[in-house]
Amino acid sequence: MEDFQITYNEDTGIIETRIHGAFNSSLVDTMGPVIAKMVLEKNAKALLLDFSKSKISLSTMEMQKTGQDAHLNGPWRTVKRSMSHSNSE
Repeated sequence: MEDFQITYNEDTGIIETRIHGAFNSSLVDTMGPVIAKMVLEKNAKALLLDFSKSKISLSTMEMQKTGQDAHLNGPWRTVKRSMSHSNSE
């Protein structure tokens, strides 16, 4: 299984990304361009990131920088983002 799965929900117009592995800067570097391409292809206006099956391996500062970089670059400026994560094990 890949560390992430990206699908486009035609009914809602939302790109849904499920992260299965460790969420770290390497995964962000791999996943980001794939999501960006789909945003442009589908003209999506919303993105859901589901972290419920992943382990977040980024510091608070890395998470903030990732968010800032994503907002300033590429198609992200016009996309609403939402994240889901559950810590119950």
